[in-house]
Amino acid sequence: MTNSLKKTGLSMTAAQSISNMCFQKAEEIDKKISAINNCSKTIMIDGTAHKTIQARFMPDNIIDLILAKAKYHACQAFLMSNIKEKDNLLNDVRNQKPDQSLFPEKPVEPLMESYNFLTKESVDEQWGWDQLTESEANEYLEAEAFAAHIGQFIHKTGKLTQLRNEIANIPDIEWMEVEKDKKTPVTIDIHHNSDNLTSLHEQFAKLHRLYEQKVNYFKAKVKNLVSDKNAEITNENSTIISEIVERNSTKRNQYLAEIGKWNEDVKKIINDFEGKKEKELKSISALKIDVDNRFQPVVDEFLQEAEKGE
Repeated sequence: MTNSLKKTGLSMTAAQSISNMCFQKAEEIDKKISAINNCSKTIMIDGTAHKTIQARFMPDNIIDLILAKAKYHACQAFLMSNIKEKDNLLNDVRNQKPDQSLFPEKPVEPLMESYNFLTKESVDEQWGWDQLTESEANEYLEAEAFAAHIGQFIHKTGKLTQLRNEIANIPDIEWMEVEKDKKTPVTIDIHHNSDNLTSLHEQFAKLHRLYEQKVNYFKAKVKNLVSDKNAEITNENSTIISEIVERNSTKRNQYLAEIGKWNEDVKKIINDFEGKKEKELKSISALKIDVDNRFQPVVDEFLQEAEKGE
């Protein structure tokens, strides 16, 4: 499938956020539709009428509601398709390997004195985390905790989502058997409403994005530290290898020159390949979603809501 990835447009973070909000909006419409019924029910107890099922008529704007629901799902599908396509492009490039058919033919090694490449080992991600200052490490731990627990509260199985799902289904009245074979009405007073809970969810969602950004910032910083250090080690290793080759040059015959040149040629091919690969990854990472005009009104709707909330 073709995509709408361009150099300018909607960021992936914003696209993911808007996709989530599209789902939420469509879900809210679903709740309204699910509440529609064909009749109300009334029971007479001691001469008093009690509603057991409240009449919920087909909304006058049912066509608009269905079209709106379809509109949100269409926009979500568009955004998620492009997010997935960008991930696929990145993975395709990451999985690329240099074409070994481009390597020069390796010289046949004669019997000669062996030697070891005394190189430094690369560092891992834990090394990167150890480079953070105490303040940075604590800020990360705080942001991670806030993001996790806010997310726990607002996500699918969180309490806020449970309340939002429950409120539309609370009946107008319940019955309790206080006396045998006699039902007594139980008055239900709803102290929340859907709009308030939705507003609260949006506030928490904004906070969640803020702390998620902090968490992602530190993760990216650690990855960059590790990448830079390993690049430095790679360069140092190259220098060490060159020095060893030079010290042993008098002990080697023509093969040393040939194998040395072969190693350098292969290394250059690999480095050139990796360099192009990194540039391609960087170029793909910078891609954004060029929003189709048919989805732009939905995107603008949520962007405007985000601006109002800031």
